[in-house]
Amino acid sequence: MPPLLCPSPIILDHTFPRSERDLKVAAAALGSLTDHALESKVSLVMTVTLRDFIEEMDWTSKRPALLLEIYRLLSQLFLQPNTHTIMVDVLAVTGHVPHPVPSGATEDGRVWQWSDELGRLLKLHDKSIRGAGYFIGVACDKGFSGQDTATYHVSRYSRMFPLIGPKEIGTLEDAYEWELPDHAYQIKVSFEDVKQRYSSLGAISFETPSNGSHYKVRFPNGSAWTCDRNWGREIGDNMLNQLKSYCGYPLGVIKLALTTGKLPSRRLRLLA
Repeated sequence: MPPLLCPSPIILDHTFPRSERDLKVAAAALGSLTDHALESKVSLVMTVTLRDFIEEMDWTSKRPALLLEIYRLLSQLFLQPNTHTIMVDVLAVTGHVPHPVPSGATEDGRVWQWSDELGRLLKLHDKSIRGAGYFIGVACDKGFSGQDTATYHVSRYSRMFPLIGPKEIGTLEDAYEWELPDHAYQIKVSFEDVKQRYSSLGAISFETPSNGSHYKVRFPNGSAWTCDRNWGREIGDNMLNQLKSYCGYPLGVIKLALTTGKLPSRRLRLLA
């Protein structure tokens, strides 16, 4: 499952006149962000207040045609129901500090509101993270329009969402976590479990050898995990751990899937 991205204020805020160049950058960034969401490379996160902020903007006055395209993209991502955007209400979050804004963002418009909302979102995020990583990033207008990813105005903050372009998506953690029973890692998996339920891991076939005891669990990319009939009623964790590189799931998920025939549920860490 993908990480979450919240658009930078440069992408969102059009309450003041922008140059033709700025509008082109924002439109290109939104188009790329839409493509990444449709391809499930990222999901998007938006606070209720920022969504209302988009709705309250005056998009009907005499403005450049490009601005209407920006509104169309913003509406598609954040104002219309879809499976790519998570809406979060952070109004009840207190004790936060305003989030720094990316370089290039001015004090015009309602950047201050974005800063306050992202400060609240960061505090909520940090209640759900283990360690110092992030599963939410700020979608950079420059990065998603084909330029180098920008930086923040300041560096005195100990915590701030990383600015993310397409190249940096892989630095974010998964925004979802598996719902596993406490005993998941102690489950015993047999050779018969693998034979009957290999497809629960996304594998496409269980190949029987012409001779010998080595069977192959084949995955869609052509790779194959070899398992031995002689492993019998309990396959060692050292062998099952090899499956991680084939299916991408942690050991507890692999064990549960091979003994129940289905993957466990996942939940959004931000709301857990």
